[in-house]
Amino acid sequence: MSQSAIPVTQPVPTASLLIRRARRLFTTVLVMYLTLLMLIAILQRKLIYHPSNEAITPDVLAKLEGRSRDVQITSRDQLSLTGWLVDATIEREHAAPPAADAANQAELAANDSRSRPLVIYFQGNAGHRGRRVRQIDMLNRLGCDVLIFDYRGYGQNPGSPTEALLAEDAAAVWEFATGDLGRSASEIIIFGESLGGGVATRLAADVCQSGTPPAGLVIRASFSSLVDTAAYHYPWLPVRWVLLDRFPSAQRIAQVTAPILILHGDRDQIIPYEQAEVLYAAAPDQSRNGIAKRLVKLEGAGHNDILYVAYNEVRAALDGFVTQVVSGAPKR
Repeated sequence: MSQSAIPVTQPVPTASLLIRRARRLFTTVLVMYLTLLMLIAILQRKLIYHPSNEAITPDVLAKLEGRSRDVQITSRDQLSLTGWLVDATIEREHAAPPAADAANQAELAANDSRSRPLVIYFQGNAGHRGRRVRQIDMLNRLGCDVLIFDYRGYGQNPGSPTEALLAEDAAAVWEFATGDLGRSASEIIIFGESLGGGVATRLAADVCQSGTPPAGLVIRASFSSLVDTAAYHYPWLPVRWVLLDRFPSAQRIAQVTAPILILHGDRDQIIPYEQAEVLYAAAPDQSRNGIAKRLVKLEGAGHNDILYVAYNEVRAALDGFVTQVVSGAPKR
């Protein structure tokens, strides 16, 4: 006769055993979290800046043929940074006579360019200047020359970007525009898209505080601060403690005495529209010459598709802004 198996009863974990298991689990999770936080803190600039070092393609260069020339500045730490000066395609009312010599032609061209506003363009955190041709074209068609440099580490430029170094490079670009190109501050519009909005806002605040305000500041799809944007994407990380490059634009824009235009898509999932509202609220109500600040909500536009979804709206806003700041008079 077979003997039936006797069931084995599993011991019930005691309270102390449960506490030890919970402690081990908590310690494991904490170590993993701190390790992840350390990696993000170390690699944070790799997450912020996404340069492209690919060569600018011939088809891009062909679009700018006859309008652009290569320009170069030397940074304060002796890096050679390259960019373009792109002339607006405007027919002069009084063209030079065919018999004019080359020197006279060059002088006429220089005089003509000084009659047009110059946009200093600061791009976003990805790619290089070759990907900004559509916006450059729009500005050219509105009668603006465009000066655009790749950031250090972008395009064919050496170096690695940081907030402080980009601010120094932006100051060098301003000095190039006002010195080498002979442009007065009142002819220059500072334009920043996305991350470039932080660079542009800092430059505009600095030159305003130095007593040489630009004709205007345009900010497209940018943040109230990079800290706010990082916290939006990583609410579970203490980014307000560990972020090195903070770009506090909402603080800096309060020091901008030039006219301000902010453009932002209402479906932007990278930098939410609410940050544009924070930036707008922090800006002075009007410039030193009485031009009111303006925020344009681009209906249906996200972050990277603005010039495809809201091209006409952006063009109209920029057209009105350029006309207004060039005349220097409040729009009625």
